[in-house]
Amino acid sequence: MFILYADKNRLRVRWRESLASGSVNTYTARFEFSPDWEGLTRKAVFKAGEELRTVLLDGSGECVVPWEVLAVHGQLLMAGVFGKRDGTVLPTIWASLGTVLEGVPTDGAGACPPTPDAWEEELAKKGGALAYDGLRLSLMSGEKSLSTVEIAGGGNPVPGPEGPPGPEGPAGPKGEPGEAGSPGPRGAQGVPGERGPAGVQGPKGEKGEKGEPGSPGVTVEQIEEKISAAAAAKQDTLTGRPGQVVGFGADGAAEAVQGWSGRNLLINSDFRNPVNRNGKSKYTAGSHTIDMWTITGTSSSLTLEDDGICFLPSASSNGVRQYIKNPSALAGRTITMSILVGEENGTSVRCGCNDGALHYSDFVSSGAAEITVRINENVEELFVFFQCDKVAKSPPIRAAKLEVGPVQTLAHQDEDGNWVLNDPPDYGLQYALCSLYSPTTGAFVGSQHS
Repeated sequence: MFILYADKNRLRVRWRESLASGSVNTYTARFEFSPDWEGLTRKAVFKAGEELRTVLLDGSGECVVPWEVLAVHGQLLMAGVFGKRDGTVLPTIWASLGTVLEGVPTDGAGACPPTPDAWEEELAKKGGALAYDGLRLSLMSGEKSLSTVEIAGGGNPVPGPEGPPGPEGPAGPKGEPGEAGSPGPRGAQGVPGERGPAGVQGPKGEKGEKGEPGSPGVTVEQIEEKISAAAAAKQDTLTGRPGQVVGFGADGAAEAVQGWSGRNLLINSDFRNPVNRNGKSKYTAGSHTIDMWTITGTSSSLTLEDDGICFLPSASSNGVRQYIKNPSALAGRTITMSILVGEENGTSVRCGCNDGALHYSDFVSSGAAEITVRINENVEELFVFFQCDKVAKSPPIRAAKLEVGPVQTLAHQDEDGNWVLNDPPDYGLQYALCSLYSPTTGAFVGSQHS
């Protein structure tokens, strides 16, 4: 079964399973909804390649995944849902259910009836019974009559229904010409014709009167003085952190811009909605966890929660790491590693990297932790990590980022002091990147989609 949660327009996948091509009536999708969906008629939409199917949800929010979108393997199956009521339309964004893997051939290919569209399912619910009162036969939907016809009964003759039309008779003789009609209204004006050729130039006119003397010209020295005065009136300094992007505020003054984000070199680093092909909600020491991340420490363990990853209490420090592909591309360059930590709970978390030497940030109990490092010129292996102390369960780690430059652009604080992610990654893109690597070993497998 697939379980999805619609939080207004956003659609999250809470549980998924593997998909095999050729499956019919095999997979059930259950949609759960936030209060924004109260009172709306809800329909699910499934898409794989060019194939798109719409299915009406039952009273519990469930439907069967149409077999048409599972017919071809190697395609990414997407799902969405929308609701309608009295002119209100609420659609979600697409959510990925995974890639359709190749199923073994079956002997029932081509024998499946087409999945009914949503309008066919609604029509099938109409007309629950027939009612007869001795004179009229009615098609009912609950207490409402949908259609009524009179039939013979009660001893009184009732005309039967009108018969079919008879055959067409021969054409009659041609009639006399009618009187001429009155003139019709005047037609619209036609399109203007092309412009004619220019006429012959006329004779030269008489010389005009001499004009008034002009104002004195501006000298080079006067221009230089104006440029110097204008430059002196401009703002001569900018404020902000080194490496930060600078723009202009509403008053025209230059200022540092919050929220402009650098490229993230990590894969699968939004821990609020991570790619998790291993399918577990808890992982222990010595194993791969969510895609691309491995637990460190002999007794470490972590859980996946709605607001991110949480480490559980252990006898040694908890941590996870990700190895960076092609580390030599960062040799001699300045990089910044950062994490965003959720609500404080009494424990703290830090991040860091290892390019042959360990580099740590300060511990934080909430907000952003970051460290800036110049990578070793002879680096051969590079990995990043974050860890917490072992006293109690850690606060949730929401996201992480590795980027080139001396400043973190993972998140910023708004006017109320709340931390906001600048540029959350696209889930579909992260899933495609993770699919190039084994979820159990982390080894590169290319297009095998392990």
